[in-house]
Amino acid sequence: MTSTERPLGVRSVVVVFVENEVPAIEAVFAAVGDDVAGEPLAVLPRMGQQVRPAAAVDARDDGSRREHRIKCAVRSVRTLRTVRIVAGAFRGRRLASPPGDETRPTTDKVREAVFNALVSIDAVHGATVVDLFAGTGALGLEALSRGAVHATFVERGRPAVRALRDNVATLGVADRAVVLESDAMGAATRLGHRVGSAERTLVFADPPYGFDRWDGLFDALASWDPAPLVVAESGSELALPAPWEIVRSKRYGRTWVAFCSIPAK
Repeated sequence: MTSTERPLGVRSVVVVFVENEVPAIEAVFAAVGDDVAGEPLAVLPRMGQQVRPAAAVDARDDGSRREHRIKCAVRSVRTLRTVRIVAGAFRGRRLASPPGDETRPTTDKVREAVFNALVSIDAVHGATVVDLFAGTGALGLEALSRGAVHATFVERGRPAVRALRDNVATLGVADRAVVLESDAMGAATRLGHRVGSAERTLVFADPPYGFDRWDGLFDALASWDPAPLVVAESGSELALPAPWEIVRSKRYGRTWVAFCSIPAK
C-alpha cells in the first residue's frame, strides 16, 4: 500500500482546537465519523500544543448501523501555550512557561480584554500589584509593562517559579518585582502589611480550576487597609462574602473574570 492509499471504510479524523482550549474528551470523540477502527487520531492544535497518540476506537457493525464504543480515552494532552506580553513597554515579548499542564496561563485574548477594562478605570498605571497563583507571572508582568510601579508574585510550584524568575530577569524588572515561593492563601494574609499602605493596590487571583477557598481568600484580603481591587478568575461565577462586591463580571469561554472591591465607607 502506497502512502497515498487508505484502507476502505476508514477515514482520517481531524479535531481542531479553537481559542487554545482543550475540549472535553466526549467532544473530541463526538467529532469522529463512522468507519473508524484503529486509525490514529490526529489532533491539530492552534498553536504551541503537543499531543500523544490516541488510543484505538473499536468499531462494530450490526448490519443496519455502525456503533462505536470508546475503549480508551486520549491518554494525555499537554498544552504548552505561547504566552506574550500584550501591550505596553514589553509588548510582544515572549514569556517562558514551565513544561506540563499544571500551569494554566491566562490566554492573550482574555488578558488583553481584562487589561483594557482595568486601564479604562485607571487601575493599572502607578499601582502596586500582587499576583497570587502567579504561574508564569503573565498578569503581573503585563501590569508592569503598562505602568504598575511594583509587583509581588506568589507561586509555590517550583517549575513555575523557575520560569517566573527567568521572565522577571529577561524583562529586566528585578528592581520592581519580588518573587515569593509560597502558598497563595498564606501570602494573602501576610502581605497586607507590606502593600496595604500603597495608594493603589491591584491583586490578581487566578487559581487552578476547582479552587474552593474563595471565601477564605477574600476574608484575608479584606484585612488589607486600604482594601485592594481584586481581579479574580474562576471556572464559574463567584459569590463573594461580605463586605466584598463584584463591580464587573464577564465570561470568556470557560473563564469568569470578576472585578471585586469593598465599597468605601
